[in-house]
Amino acid sequence: MATASTAWDRVRGSIEAVVEFVATHPQHALAGLEGWNQARSLPGRTKLARASAEGPSGVEQTLIEGQRSGEFGEFDPHVLAVMFQQAVDAAVLESAVRPDTDLTAFAAELVALFDRAIRRRP
Repeated sequence: MATASTAWDRVRGSIEAVVEFVATHPQHALAGLEGWNQARSLPGRTKLARASAEGPSGVEQTLIEGQRSGEFGEFDPHVLAVMFQQAVDAAVLESAVRPDTDLTAFAAELVALFDRAIRRRP
């Protein structure tokens, strides 16, 4: 994603890369999500709070940069970054619950959703 020329390309590419990983490594993706959920449990929250205090996540920083450049519209970058994380986590859960899910179509819907949510419109 670092080589993407625009903030939108980084957002879109991140969605597509995560969902592709889920499609090709569903067991690993689910294990990773379960580990992440454990980190968000009560004992792990202190560590997450420290990491959050260190600055915005990579996605949030991309959203901020996209707003500064005028590529993205007005929205709260932190809220959209949280929603981004939840949306890609949903791909993992959907794959686990419904293994026959068309993850390519799932990724396309996420891309379209975030396109409508963040891109500046004329």
